[in-house]
Amino acid sequence: MVGQTGLEASAEKQLAGTPTATAQVVTAKGAPVATLATLRGHAGTPVRTTIDAGVQNAAEAALSGEKKSAALVAVDASTGDLLAVANVNAGGYDQAVLGGFPPGSTFKVLTSTALIGKGLTPASAASCPKTATVDGEVFNNAEGEGQVSDLLHAFAQSCNTAFIQLATGKLHAADFPAVAAQYRLGKAIQMGTPAFSGSVPEPKDQADLAATSIGQGRVLASPLNMAMVAAAVDTGTVRAPRLVTGAPDDSAATSRLPANVVTDLHQMMALVVASGTAAGQGLPGGTDAKTGTAEYGTSKPLKIDAWLMGFKGNVAFAVLVINSSGNGGPTDGPIAAKFLNHL
Repeated sequence: MVGQTGLEASAEKQLAGTPTATAQVVTAKGAPVATLATLRGHAGTPVRTTIDAGVQNAAEAALSGEKKSAALVAVDASTGDLLAVANVNAGGYDQAVLGGFPPGSTFKVLTSTALIGKGLTPASAASCPKTATVDGEVFNNAEGEGQVSDLLHAFAQSCNTAFIQLATGKLHAADFPAVAAQYRLGKAIQMGTPAFSGSVPEPKDQADLAATSIGQGRVLASPLNMAMVAAAVDTGTVRAPRLVTGAPDDSAATSRLPANVVTDLHQMMALVVASGTAAGQGLPGGTDAKTGTAEYGTSKPLKIDAWLMGFKGNVAFAVLVINSSGNGGPTDGPIAAKFLNHL
């Protein structure tokens, strides 16, 4: 097992060092005749990472007892440093960093960013019908229908049909890869170990655009990707994730989100916890969040992955439970609450 996965694999040469070796001429019976060369070895040296033992312990404690496959990533929002990467029931696979999953309604943070860029505000009108039909494809609400009259409450209640109506009316296909690029989704990550960078392809038609707007269709992200999105909203600065000291992304350039995007998203994500889809789940005061429920497969009912991403203070996080039996709020909320309260 040693040196086969994760940091041990990517930093094997540095960690293991090089053994001393000699090249010799020997007789048929193995007796040495001459030494042609001696290759001097050297001891391995440590690899320094940003992981914080206390935060890592909190993440592992939060996932303990979870029977489904799940992951939790936490980052320092002010630096991009990974503080914790935890997986359970993943068969040794680092799904927190390498996995690509439909992010469901957590992607509405990006869709909202694009809509705000088109002039919308949290007070912009929105409605939440039971279904929305786009090019013959019928979309439903994963969280049910709520009393929604504006973008703020459509976000807090995670109304799919509201976002589909707004996206198909206000956004173009090219807006989605563009807003993904604002958050560095799709940009190669060079933090010292392999990582999935996220994928937000340009929708090929209006139905695909509708699916993309709610984090379905062909959109894929890892818990690391969504934790970095949360960190960007927290501070207003988009950063590359940092893990191994000296890796290329240690010095990657940063960028700023528009000030109105940050202000509006803080208001919207706060309401998710106060009275929206993450309310009543034990999240401590001052937590801003967004839930997500991603449907996939062909079974009836469809399988779902439950998401929750957000931030409290300087710690941004994302939680994913795969093939969950419930939606993002009630499934991931208690895990995130346990994590934050443990901190």
